[in-house]
Amino acid sequence: MTERCASAKDVIADIVSDWEIRNGFEVDFGKCVNDYADEVITRLRAQGFAVVPVEKSLEADNVSAWLMHDNHTFTRLTGPTVADVVAQALMVHEQTKDGMLCPVTVMSGKVELRRVGKPVHLYNKNGGWQKDLSEWLSAVISDPDISRLLKAAQGAA
Repeated sequence: MTERCASAKDVIADIVSDWEIRNGFEVDFGKCVNDYADEVITRLRAQGFAVVPVEKSLEADNVSAWLMHDNHTFTRLTGPTVADVVAQALMVHEQTKDGMLCPVTVMSGKVELRRVGKPVHLYNKNGGWQKDLSEWLSAVISDPDISRLLKAAQGAA
């Protein structure tokens, strides 16, 4: 089965365009996100997408951090702190001379809540990876759940 991806904005834009054509006037695009949510879900399902409603009460209960190698295999990064996770990523990178630090995934059970931080190519030949790593760190450290969950996972291990 082929995995299908589409921008929600594109799907909504198609719905708005269809609605405008049917009704003969323009629509406030921002308002459509809420007003046409049911129609968006219907169209996504019709196009073969799995649409799973997420309860607003979901709370983060685990995180995962990964280093992706050039051959698209992954090393799971663990540690009680964000600094330990980064240190492990840099150590693995030093040994393998490849790798991309992935965004940290925040989960509630098996439901992905968010990904935090942009990917950081640790071997960027043009330089600048230190700036990218600094931005990744800033995003990850400012997340309200990641540090707490890293520490909790280390204590449970």
